[in-house]
This record gives sequence, C-alpha cells and structure tokens, in this order.
Amino acid sequence: MGFRMIADVDVPDAVVGVIGAVGDWNNGWAWYVPHGRLVVTFNLYGFPATIAATEPLGAGHHQLEVAYKRDRAGGGPIMLLVDAAVVGEGMLTDNLPFRWQIGGGGLLIGRDTGFPVCDDYETPFPFTGTINTVTIEIPRLAPRDPRAELAAATKHE
Repeated sequence: MGFRMIADVDVPDAVVGVIGAVGDWNNGWAWYVPHGRLVVTFNLYGFPATIAATEPLGAGHHQLEVAYKRDRAGGGPIMLLVDAAVVGEGMLTDNLPFRWQIGGGGLLIGRDTGFPVCDDYETPFPFTGTINTVTIEIPRLAPRDPRAELAAATKHE
C-alpha cells in the first residue's frame, strides 16, 4: 500500500511555504517549499527523513506530487514530482505510522502551527503561492465503484 498527495498550485517567483502538514517534530510530516525547492519531510518519532527536489520550482501553474509505495519489508521509496516529472527521490527505511497524532491541529493546508515537523522552517510558514486543490489518495481506501465491481464479477457469466 502507498499513497499520493497531489497539489494543484499557482506559484510566483521565489515561492516559499507549507503546502500541507500534520504533527510536529515528535511525529508528523510536512510538504513545503523552502528556498524555492519542493521538499517533503517525514519525522518518525524524532528522526526526520527529508526528500528534496534537485531543481527550484519555477513560477507558473503546477501539479505537485508526493508518491510513496510501501515495501513489504517496511519503509519504501518516496518520489517528488512536478508536472509528472520526478524531481526528487529517496527511501524511507521505516514504516509510516498508522496514525500521525491523536490530538493537535490535524491536517493543515497552506501553513503550519505549533512546533514544526523539522528545523527547515519556522511556523506558520504560510505558502506564498495559491493552492487551488490538495488531494490525498490512498488506493486501498479509495471509494469503490460498485458498478465496475459488479461488471467484472459477472463478465464470465
């Protein structure tokens, strides 16, 4: 199982800020743009794993993505994409937690609050572009299409 986070954004020159974040430096994740480069950090119990784009994010309309595929042994590859092109890759060595936090502010879009997920930014670190939409896809939790399932099940009858 894995997931994808997709953000449809419009960015000016020298964009910075948090696209989305959950948790803090004890346990959480943040997807952000410090110094013009797309970054995602997963902080697992105080041990941050950061994947950063190799190139700055240019001005304009973009589809940004974080894609994770869990390995059976645990952890797995993470990719950062801009307009469907891979701009950064890394590997998580540990599984992501089932739940990031019990209390707190929950999922934040366009800023962060409280303690940051890592030392790369100080909260609230608002996103200086425009976030049009953010979609989080978890394939196994995606809504089912009962008509398609029924058609597939009765195809050979």
